[in-house]
Amino acid sequence: MVILQASAFLHLFVIVLIALCTYGIVPGIGAFFVRRKWRRFREGLLSAASYPVPDYRLLHSGESGRAGCFRFYGTLRALRGENGAWVDNGKISLRVGLERVRVYMISAPSSLSHREGSSAFDDEMVPIEVPWRRIKTLPEGTKVFVAGELDRRATGALFLSTQKVPLVVIVYDGPDEHLLSHAVKTGRERNGYWNFLTPGALTTGSFTLFVYFYLLLRAPLLRFPAILALTVSLLPLTLVLPPAVIGYSFYRSLWKRAFLLRTERDLLTLNEISEGKKAPPKEAEVKKRTSQRLELLALLILALSVGVELFMIFIFFAAVIR
Repeated sequence: MVILQASAFLHLFVIVLIALCTYGIVPGIGAFFVRRKWRRFREGLLSAASYPVPDYRLLHSGESGRAGCFRFYGTLRALRGENGAWVDNGKISLRVGLERVRVYMISAPSSLSHREGSSAFDDEMVPIEVPWRRIKTLPEGTKVFVAGELDRRATGALFLSTQKVPLVVIVYDGPDEHLLSHAVKTGRERNGYWNFLTPGALTTGSFTLFVYFYLLLRAPLLRFPAILALTVSLLPLTLVLPPAVIGYSFYRSLWKRAFLLRTERDLLTLNEISEGKKAPPKEAEVKKRTSQRLELLALLILALSVGVELFMIFIFFAAVIR
């Protein structure tokens, strides 16, 4: 009997470990990389807001070498081999070194994006990130924003990406004056948990636990861990079932509010940098702390509702499976 109890506890440990890895750790790793990617994108935009725009005098001063960091709004004139392009704004032309550079494509802001309180949570699409090497062609006249270090050479000025200052390249539609604010608003993950690793992890976890249930069901004394494995295998489906679906609606509402506060915090920082509009003291910090609390509350509500749902499913299976 002691051996059977020890075996049951071992199976419970395996079930918890599978669920923790596939439902928590693996999607969490994906969320970390997704959040870091978009955080770096926004940091690049906020830095670009403080850069000056190069002019004809700077490029033809006769000096060579690094001129510093600049931002440039222009249009594509020609591709230069596989790793470069020419851009101009009607006054000056520049080369852009695009080797190992990731290009962001942003659609024009909709009329909804400028309304009061718009969060871009539902209204706007997240920018599309594409490595330059995968872009086969772009039509002449495509609007391009470039920000980074400018190197003056005998063959012309060149924007280049460095380890210290990665090049920010955006292909966009819409007016230039709205680009940075629009990019800051949309350049953020809606929910980091749902990322490139999540579908595979959830599918693997659910299938593995269901197979584990089938194997345990053959042993009558392992009925409890078998039912638990079956119950946990259905966790990805709980969000569409009551009462978890109600908790999910509250979770989404709170998460959306937190998203809005984080966006407002970044826009405050952008305005301070680009327009010199000082925000009230600690306003950005207050928005950050409030958004973190809302995210925590949203996760607690979601976890509680899913837990109640799983308990109800477990009771049902315990009554049905004999």
